[in-house]
Amino acid sequence: MPCSTWAGTWETNAFTQDFDFLSSTDEDMRRVLDVNLLAPIRLAQGLAGTLTKARSPRIVLMGALSGLPNRATAEVANTASKTGLLGAAQALALAFKSRGIGCTVINPGNVATPEVVSELEQGVLAGGEAIPMSDLLACIDFVLSMSSVTDVVILPPYSRTRPIRNVAPVVGGELGEVARPVAA
Repeated sequence: MPCSTWAGTWETNAFTQDFDFLSSTDEDMRRVLDVNLLAPIRLAQGLAGTLTKARSPRIVLMGALSGLPNRATAEVANTASKTGLLGAAQALALAFKSRGIGCTVINPGNVATPEVVSELEQGVLAGGEAIPMSDLLACIDFVLSMSSVTDVVILPPYSRTRPIRNVAPVVGGELGEVARPVAA
């Protein structure tokens, strides 16, 4: 069962004090991996032919902070799926390079959905401020405005109202290369 009322798929009791990995069922773990990792890969494969007809074809995947190095959470299947999604994005960029399809993964922190804002206010969810949905949509618009020859890795946006623990979006020529910060 997904955590609280958020839109997403996690192990039962994920992101709560009641979470216990040893109580996670095989069904829970398979569902999380199927939805968060295998479904995006299968969709990319299935849509490749249609994407090649677009002016600037691009696949945009939604990751999470837990998919970044040294940002794991106790939710093993969720962290594995989001870490795997970052690897899948890199592999998809290579697999689709000859077809002119770019691939991007966005790894936001808490996004300000009504449920997340409510849980932050109630103290149910830790993590400070939520990223405004308009900021996430601006990231997606930015990615979609790029040519397919530029692979973009979006890391969590930096907020001046909390200690520096996130970094600004970056752009690199190829996924896996050292990227340079984008001017704000």
